Amino acid sequence: MTKPDTNNDLIHLLQRAARASSAYEWDEVVALTTQALAFPDLPSEAEYDLRKGRAVAYEYRGDHQAWLADAERMQRLAEESGDVSRQVESGGSRAEALLELGRLTEALAVTQVALARARAAEDPKLVANGLQVLAQAKIHYGDVAGAEGYLVEALERYRS
Repeated sequence: MTKPDTNNDLIHLLQRAARASSAYEWDEVVALTTQALAFPDLPSEAEYDLRKGRAVAYEYRGDHQAWLADAERMQRLAEESGDVSRQVESGGSRAEALLELGRLTEALAVTQVALARARAAEDPKLVANGLQVLAQAKIHYGDVAGAEGYLVEALERYRS
């Protein structure tokens, strides 16, 4: 009896998940990434990436609670690694899921933390992403005029 090659098995799952995502087969993406997440000794970077892909699938399926759970785990992984880019990215994902769940105050707070981290990192793209999510939160609050300034600043930063 031969021992299964877990690395090849994982690579095969990831390839299938990527194909499913390209075909917008979100149920298949969830199933495959869930299988991949069950592999033992998965590096935290790989877990983050898998959860990111599965969070997108949950978003498109409309399963906002599951999306939020993955975004929260992504944020914890990003915090542990000290990766500011992933901290901002996961904060944005978490905030968007919270917005979809109607948890506006919490979403706004998460977004403001992510934006502050992006500004501290002085990364224009990260700041622009944070501004965009903050604008979405403002729009959910009904403050379209307040969102406009954030969107204009985000656009300027995307262009820089």
